[in-house]
Amino acid sequence: MCIDRKYLIQINTNIAFLLISLQSFYFYSLGVAPLPYLGILLLTLPCLLCSGRVDLSFVIMAMIFFSAVLISILLFSGEGIAAFLGMLFSFVGIFFFYTTSFEYFDIKKTLKFVISFHLSFFFLQVVYFSLFKDVMDYVQPVTGEVSRMISSKGLTLLDVRIPRFSGLFNEPGTYATYFGGMLSIYSSLIKRWNILILIGIVSLLFTMSAFSFVVIAFIICSKLITTRPVNAKTFLLIILAVSVGIFVVTVILERVHSGYMEMGFREAMINDYFLHSDLVGVAFGKSIISASEKFGGVVNDVGLWFLVLYDYGALAFLALILIILMIFFKARMRALPVLLLFVLKVKFSYPFFWLYLLFPYHKYIFSDNKGLQCNRPVPVTVATRRDQ
Repeated sequence: MCIDRKYLIQINTNIAFLLISLQSFYFYSLGVAPLPYLGILLLTLPCLLCSGRVDLSFVIMAMIFFSAVLISILLFSGEGIAAFLGMLFSFVGIFFFYTTSFEYFDIKKTLKFVISFHLSFFFLQVVYFSLFKDVMDYVQPVTGEVSRMISSKGLTLLDVRIPRFSGLFNEPGTYATYFGGMLSIYSSLIKRWNILILIGIVSLLFTMSAFSFVVIAFIICSKLITTRPVNAKTFLLIILAVSVGIFVVTVILERVHSGYMEMGFREAMINDYFLHSDLVGVAFGKSIISASEKFGGVVNDVGLWFLVLYDYGALAFLALILIILMIFFKARMRALPVLLLFVLKVKFSYPFFWLYLLFPYHKYIFSDNKGLQCNRPVPVTVATRRDQ
């Protein structure tokens, strides 16, 4: 019975992780992307079958973080309370899933399934454009929102503007955040380079997104850090890293030449927080909606680190730092991909954030947990004549 249950939990987890990654299927009429929250509900099902022990110190630190966020929201007359409830729901669902079901599914198999799924649709998009010189948009038929693949960004080849492919996401930067985040976790769990990681890196290059280049550099550097002394393969990886750097410079120069630069509003928001904030603004943040109206951009375009500071303040930022330090204290180098969260375009209200942040809890923090049970059958021993 336990073998069948483990198989069902693995399938359920694969589907749930996939749904959580589909953040771009956002319905403006509902004001929410429903698929990730459906994924959270699926993750809670194994929690009803298994039981586990919770790290109380981690929960206390998480509650301190949520308290700081809630104070910031209440200071702005409840602005963002719906996002806070989604954030709390995502944390509770994913945290208890990781702490009760970790030994009944293989996260490497789950990530391999989700990454392969996204790569299939991504390269189908590439092949379709190569054959018909047209863009295959997966998001628009479902949500009505046109994916932002054709813009003044990117490269021009033979007088044809090459799209910045985004697969099942609404823009290349979002693909880099979600797919790149999953790829970085998968890479950290695999000791050696494999074909799936390399194909994933190639897909990130096709997006020509600054976030993609950051993800690629992070994956390569983390591999170099966690592998043994330099050998021929490591040397080739260093060459690849240098090549990526040259490609980044080339893309930047091409954007400058085409007259496209997008750093103005980011710099303005950073200056506004650090140079024009009072004590309350520094401690508890500033209105994220007013920032969008004032600067013509969204705060998380700068990265998660600035979103925490600007939207929720220094107290929430310090609480998040302590949470990450606790994860590193127990998970060690396995938690390296968590650092990537700080520069990615992601929000706390997205279930994917908590799926990513808490992934080291899978097998590492609770690897010594003896309290987990899943209605296992009690082994029966038959006494032999010698025993009697």
